[in-house]
Amino acid sequence: MINIRPHHLLCMHAFAGRGYDSDFISHMREIVETIINHPDMELNIVFNTDDVCSTCPHKTEMVSRLDHDVADILNLEEKVYSYKEILDRMKNHLNEANIERVCSGCEWYLPCRCKERLLHVSAR
Repeated sequence: MINIRPHHLLCMHAFAGRGYDSDFISHMREIVETIINHPDMELNIVFNTDDVCSTCPHKTEMVSRLDHDVADILNLEEKVYSYKEILDRMKNHLNEANIERVCSGCEWYLPCRCKERLLHVSAR
C-alpha cells in the first residue's frame, strides 16, 4: 500500500520525467510506475506527508490547500481506495475547469502539459 496525498494523484498522471532534482525524479517515476502497473493496488489517502514527499522540497500550506481542493473534486476522504476506484473518480469528476483551478499555479503546469495529460486520463 502506498500513502498518497490527493494532489499527488493528479501529479502522477501529469508526470513527464521532470522534477526538482534527480532523486525526486527517480522516486516519483518509481511510485508512478508501481501504481499504474497495479490497478488493484490500495492507496491510502493522507492529508499530510506521503510517500512522494520524502524527496519533495515543497511541504507548505499551499500544498495542503491543493490536497483539500482535489479531495473535494474527487470526493475523497482519508481512507484506503483501490487505484481503479480513484481512476473512476478522475474520469467522472476531472474537467478543464477543475484542473485549471487546482493546477494552474504550479511551476510544472505548463512545462509538463498537465492539463492535456489530465484531460487524457478523464477521457479514457
